Amino acid sequence: MCGAYRVYMNFQPISPSSLTLKKWITTLIVLGSLVCLFGSTPASALAHKTPDSVRTRINDYTNTHYAGWRIKRISPDPMCDGTPALEVVLSRHKHEPLALIFTPQGMFVQLEEDIPFPSAPSVVQTAATSKYHNYHIARTVERITLASGSIQYLFDLSKGKQTKEATFAQDGSMVCEH
Repeated sequence: MCGAYRVYMNFQPISPSSLTLKKWITTLIVLGSLVCLFGSTPASALAHKTPDSVRTRINDYTNTHYAGWRIKRISPDPMCDGTPALEVVLSRHKHEPLALIFTPQGMFVQLEEDIPFPSAPSVVQTAATSKYHNYHIARTVERITLASGSIQYLFDLSKGKQTKEATFAQDGSMVCEH
């Protein structure tokens, strides 16, 4: 059962016998709209928008490079520069989830893994804390392994209600901020 429908139904129980036919139809239309608006799952909501050839490329890549991992969800996730991309979250028993980023055409771009802040190279930690000394830096950092093999580090930053992400290269140079 769809999560949005379940939440709505748990919030206010509705039975056909307590409503007139017109109200019952209206209720079904509203619930149907909620399902369409929120989708039943992120992967299924995107599945009908993603061409079969792209889903096939993503499945082939994950089966080849991440055997034993299961696709948990696929969702739009733009790159730091705003370029459209797809995030494919993989799960595996007794492993932390992984995120693979693909172009809208299904070409692999990068792997994203969460690591503790102290696991990032000290030069990158210093660059982030120096540049963003007025921000709270999350305890978890994303280690990004690009298709080329180069590695970058993404930091989630907050200052009051303002949030941003900053990405640094291994040498501590700024790659992108948004």
